[in-house]
Amino acid sequence: MKKIVYLFAIIIGIISLSSCGSSKKTVSGHTKDVSQIKSSNDAKTRAYIQRFKEIAKKEMKQYGIPASITLAQGILESASGTSRLAREANNHFGIKCADNWDGEKIYHDDDALNECFRKYKNPEESFVDHSKFLAKRRRYAFLFRLPLTDYEAWAKGLKKAGYATDPSYPSKLIYLIEKYDLHKYDREVLREMKVKTNDVVEEKNDKGEKIIYEVKPGETLYTISKKFGIPVKDIKEMNNLVDFDIYEGQILVLKISEEQATAHEQSLNTPEDNTSIKETQTEIEETKEALDNSQEAVDNTVNETIQNVSQGLEEQITSKENEKSDTETTANSDKNFIIHQVQTGETLYSLSKKYNVQIDEIITANQLEEPVLKVGQTLRIPVKKEKKADNQEVKEEKNQSNIPAYHIVQPGETLYRIHVKYNVPISKLKELNNLKDNTIRVGQKLKLR
Repeated sequence: MKKIVYLFAIIIGIISLSSCGSSKKTVSGHTKDVSQIKSSNDAKTRAYIQRFKEIAKKEMKQYGIPASITLAQGILESASGTSRLAREANNHFGIKCADNWDGEKIYHDDDALNECFRKYKNPEESFVDHSKFLAKRRRYAFLFRLPLTDYEAWAKGLKKAGYATDPSYPSKLIYLIEKYDLHKYDREVLREMKVKTNDVVEEKNDKGEKIIYEVKPGETLYTISKKFGIPVKDIKEMNNLVDFDIYEGQILVLKISEEQATAHEQSLNTPEDNTSIKETQTEIEETKEALDNSQEAVDNTVNETIQNVSQGLEEQITSKENEKSDTETTANSDKNFIIHQVQTGETLYSLSKKYNVQIDEIITANQLEEPVLKVGQTLRIPVKKEKKADNQEVKEEKNQSNIPAYHIVQPGETLYRIHVKYNVPISKLKELNNLKDNTIRVGQKLKLR
């Protein structure tokens, strides 16, 4: 009898362990496979663009979908080719099986658990099927009446037609297109097809203080919420986040008040060299208090202090001029490079925008094994020189004189639009206005020259 009870207990235990193992589930959305895309970086995205730009241009010629839109959707949906659907099923656009799909399948958790997604033999099949998916469905038909150069209208039209549930989907596509200059592939296709286009896009009214924000290393939803004064739940809702995981380089849309935007802009533009000035002021005040027994002594001391401060400033100016001269001498010794010393907060991406060079060119010039910079590190920046004819320089000077000194940012405007409107390079706009990225806000006063 005891043996029977003992065997019965063992059987019950085995059944219990088996049931516990079968109830465990792994949930990961195809738009946010964090374990795979945390390692995604700018270089990986650029490699993705180089890998698939030709198939995107080919699909644009055949189906009339802007190559910039196709590439931006691929980057966003597949995390630059690192998502599970892209790796295991060559599905770069998260297209589900639907009733008419008779090809291979893969099951993945998305809006619901264990949903059916299409599986392709290679990524190119995924791009072709993406084009057919949009071209053969009536709800996307109105998109094909939009100008092929108006990527903003296409991005917003995809959301309107129900392609994605993320409310910030259009803003993210537009950000990627402008960050990586994907719209240039649209123009290349149109030139190859000998189609004349007007690059000036009609202004659109997009009310609200929405900005695009790229997550920095070490940041969390909590630190970003404190930085901009936005509740974490609002950031999650606006970006359709299902949990609290975010990753470096992730694109977020944030909505902030005008006061918050002004305060943030002032914090970015606050000089870092105020410490020495404050210390000098403190020394002067302490000297005045210590010498209040004699007004003449106070005057003499103040005058002496002012002279010392002036002399110190002159020495600093001389030192800076010498440093500048040394830097110019070093740069002139090798006309193909500029010597740059890494400052706090600078990255390969910010340097590439500052000097208008590719990240890969900086990495190659300095034989960098890792895309991580250290403060104080000396880099060689490749210089791109363009020869200009005398008449071209005169023409450019004349055009510059016609540009107003300032521009007030209107609803829906981006740096790219302002660049097109006034023919001022984006890099120069950022330099004139001390912008660290492409973020601008409605009502902001921008210098144009």
